Amino acid sequence: MSVSESVSTQKKKAIIEAAIEEFIESGFRKASMDKISSRADVSKRTVYKHFISKENLFSEITKSLLSETLEATKYEYTSSVPLAVQLTNIAKQELALVTSDRYLNTSRMLMAENMISPEIGVEALSKVVTLESGLKRWIKSAEQDGALKVASIDLAHAQFLGLLKSVAYWPQIIYRKETLDDSHQALVIDSAVQMFLSMYQQKP
Repeated sequence: MSVSESVSTQKKKAIIEAAIEEFIESGFRKASMDKISSRADVSKRTVYKHFISKENLFSEITKSLLSETLEATKYEYTSSVPLAVQLTNIAKQELALVTSDRYLNTSRMLMAENMISPEIGVEALSKVVTLESGLKRWIKSAEQDGALKVASIDLAHAQFLGLLKSVAYWPQIIYRKETLDDSHQALVIDSAVQMFLSMYQQKP
């Protein structure tokens, strides 16, 4: 990678972070490219070099957040490690991401704006939904190895995340409840792992 490419990449990341802050603070409609360029400490011309419009920038933020989510459970299946240990580690990775202040604030902003103007994020979402999360790949590998037996990988994937997020994400998003402390998170993870494995783990 050349120096110019590295600088360009850094500026693009700075613009995205600045836009997230601006959208959270002002909302999509009141946010301006001028304020975003000022927050990112780059020229307005540089902002438009990377993003042709505010809508384009919003879509990029959507894709960025979803990509982070897909990477959160990037965990290789290992037949020699107990399933409970592997699932516990995956759950910790997932909750570490989705309970961070940045992720929660960005999620709230994206959800609110997409409810008002759903067409803004449709293109971004359509490109990401075809990607396969690390958790889904893990479930598929475990099934192929004979450790799990699931009727639907998509359903099993949604169920495990639902067990976690119904307590440790959605209440914080919708009702702005406090993030669970470590002991409560551990309890949520342990119960989710046990319920998932009681349903899908193959008995020896």
